[in-house]
Amino acid sequence: MKKSIKLTAVTAVAALTLGAGATAFAKDIQGGPMNGPKGGMHKGGPMGGPHDDRDDDGDFGKGPRGAIDGVAAVLAELVKAGTITQAQSDAISKALVNAPAAAKAAAEAQRAAHEKLIADTVGLAWADIQTRLTAGETLAAIAGAKKDALIAALVKEATDRIAADVAADLISQAEHDVIAAAVLVTTSTQLATDVEVELEKRVAATKHSDRIRTALTGIQSAIVLVDSVEQGLDVVNAYAAEHLEIQTKNASRDAAQIRNAGAVFIGRFSPVSLGDYSAGSNHVLPTGGCACHSSGLSVQTFLRGLHFIEYDQKAFTDILDTVVTLANSEDLPAHGEAMTARLENL
Repeated sequence: MKKSIKLTAVTAVAALTLGAGATAFAKDIQGGPMNGPKGGMHKGGPMGGPHDDRDDDGDFGKGPRGAIDGVAAVLAELVKAGTITQAQSDAISKALVNAPAAAKAAAEAQRAAHEKLIADTVGLAWADIQTRLTAGETLAAIAGAKKDALIAALVKEATDRIAADVAADLISQAEHDVIAAAVLVTTSTQLATDVEVELEKRVAATKHSDRIRTALTGIQSAIVLVDSVEQGLDVVNAYAAEHLEIQTKNASRDAAQIRNAGAVFIGRFSPVSLGDYSAGSNHVLPTGGCACHSSGLSVQTFLRGLHFIEYDQKAFTDILDTVVTLANSEDLPAHGEAMTARLENL
């Protein structure tokens, strides 16, 4: 993705409303927003492992284990129906069983790398740092004369993490097809540069690299530089993405300003992929900027609604004058008379 577009006026982005199906809006660690369709960005956050749903006996029971059992029953039905093979079912089951351990291992590795970075920069063993933190010292006090170096190292770590997340999300959306749009909107030129570097590495390493590279270098994909979070929000509202990620310092607050999007994913840990496979959000349509006037498809789209209406006498009497007034205003007096007729024999 080599295109960078600098916007100094929101009106300059009207053409973007004809672009991609998803957008992500994020913010760098110093306060600049990041944004891109069907892709996402994140702000730096605390490193934590996956939530552990085990009960007191160490079993997952009602947590992930129960979910896996439920999936196994569905898989069995799909195999019986001939929708998938037994081998495919076994592969899915194995992946589900191994996923919690893999996620925990990855989180622990990331935490260990974070601790090593601090220890190496400060020049102390992590165990000693941890002991002093527990005793009430601040990390700044422990770092002493190396405080500025530590701040710089932590900023770089967070920036690298943001760029990696953003690039991975953009790639995931470009994976759909060669005309898929992936757009990053950000105030940070450094983030834009870091994302491009990260894209070069990650695109080459993923399965559908040719398709993804074509999508990312097409006219529908770009990195858009804006002057502020507010302008970034105006941009994404004008863009009207099918899927929009908001990953700013105040993601929930900023998400409340979104008026045009098929589905909005808020924060680092809400990538669009969740909507694809788990979250249950609108996940197809509206593309091509149609989110400015149309909703996305969801389960409700395909359900046949049936309404049952029952008023008691008091509720009927309370609303009667309103119904009669509206009926007469539409020149449909018989509608109102069907209401007043019931007053004749109370």
